[in-house]
Amino acid sequence: MKLARGRRMTRVTHLRAERAGGESRVTALVDGVPLWFACEDMGLTAAPEAFGSALLLASLHRNRPLSIDGAVSETWRDNVRRLSEIWSEWWGYRIAKTEIITRPDRVDRSSGTALAFSCGIDSFHALLTAPRPQILVSVHGFDVPLADDYRMSAFALSAKAVAAATGVKSTIVRTNLREHPSSGRPRLWERSHGGGLASIAHVLSDHLGELTISSSYFARDQRAWGSAIETDPLFSSDRMGIAHYGAHAHREEKIRQIADNPLVQRHLRVCWANRAESGNCSRCGKCLATMLLLAELGSLDSFEVFDGMKLLPSRLDELPHLSTQINIVERIVERGFLPRPVAEATRKLVKRSRRAAAIREYGNRLRDTVLPRA
Repeated sequence: MKLARGRRMTRVTHLRAERAGGESRVTALVDGVPLWFACEDMGLTAAPEAFGSALLLASLHRNRPLSIDGAVSETWRDNVRRLSEIWSEWWGYRIAKTEIITRPDRVDRSSGTALAFSCGIDSFHALLTAPRPQILVSVHGFDVPLADDYRMSAFALSAKAVAAATGVKSTIVRTNLREHPSSGRPRLWERSHGGGLASIAHVLSDHLGELTISSSYFARDQRAWGSAIETDPLFSSDRMGIAHYGAHAHREEKIRQIADNPLVQRHLRVCWANRAESGNCSRCGKCLATMLLLAELGSLDSFEVFDGMKLLPSRLDELPHLSTQINIVERIVERGFLPRPVAEATRKLVKRSRRAAAIREYGNRLRDTVLPRA
């Protein structure tokens, strides 16, 4: 495709794979800055599709064509054309322009299967209810920042324990993708994380033929999101299939199905706030929504990864409001199975959260009226 002369683009050059410092490392220069993936126990592949999957959304967001040195599979090229059309429908982007060359599709795909594993509800549900993968793949540099070795070490112990108990391997890939200036960094992660997970699969394509990504939302509640049932498979190439699993079940149903499992009780991790040195903080909205679901089931005190029932009312009172999951929390309290002190604190939290949401919505409408979007 011919590009406008002088137009800035996202350039991926100098792709290479090497062994360094006891690990396999894949690197490319992206706009002159190294973007890398590294793994200690599995050899990585310098797949152009990995860098394309990781950077396509950010390039689209900035209306910059994506240029990749290295031939991508015809399957991947055709898939990402459709992917960019979906993102255009969701977020109003212009259809992606690329400067890439293609190669004929190959037939030699590895038989290895993997699950992107975070020790969260969705990935635990996939591990325990879907066909068993051969490898659990986790990432250092996505939810846990690269500089946070303490929290990542605690997570790695959990991932290895779960893998050993279920008879599969586990591996961790490190990457600076979220810190790279061309990735859109934190502000685009809600939209780009599906491509980030797919990039991990592509650098492991000598060992894997399929990576499963656990669903974030129920099928009928799907929304414009970085990882979705409609978009995840479109990061696939001839050598790597990306599957999406779990959209058939609500979050509440997933928890009911896994809450009695001792592995989940010992290793579940849902916290995004990172207020605790390791594991869950038991204070943020994500933790408290999960704790309420477990309290409803009578299972909370079986989960050593959370504060117990005794502290739950005070934890609910301390939270100013929920930013997300208000509907889930409201459904829990309306079902009427919570102990009275927990139910009263939950009703107050829902009320505060509805009020805060209304204020945010009013502010958004006022901003759009005063400063209309281009």
